[in-house]
Amino acid sequence: MPRREWQHKTRVPVIVGTSIAMVVFAGLAVSAIVLGVNYTPQFTAIGGVPVSCASWETTANGGTISDKTVVTIYSETGGKLATAPLERHSTEQQQCVLRFSAKGVDADKSGYVVHLGDTFAQPVSGSALERGVVFRPTS
Repeated sequence: MPRREWQHKTRVPVIVGTSIAMVVFAGLAVSAIVLGVNYTPQFTAIGGVPVSCASWETTANGGTISDKTVVTIYSETGGKLATAPLERHSTEQQQCVLRFSAKGVDADKSGYVVHLGDTFAQPVSGSALERGVVFRPTS
């Protein structure tokens, strides 16, 4: 049986169009995979340490926590995630707190360990860090 005229005339354009569509679809699929793998949701960790209003310091494990102390947030496995300085803040109730705000903390971790300088460390959940955790170190 002879080919129909329309099949003969449209064969090459159909093959070319299908090939272009497949290449575009493959490119979109690869882009989606790369973006999905590289995207990790993040949040801003916030917290504070109540301190004496007279000295803006507190003691912990024989050391001092002050506004010069750096907060470091680690994953439970030990990977360093973020750092932030402690900053002075007075509440409406005339209490003094050293606060921190660390942006870009990976949200996909099961738990975190927050270090206040070299003297104090405490495990913390992600939800507590996101809502605002209060550390009360003791000597």
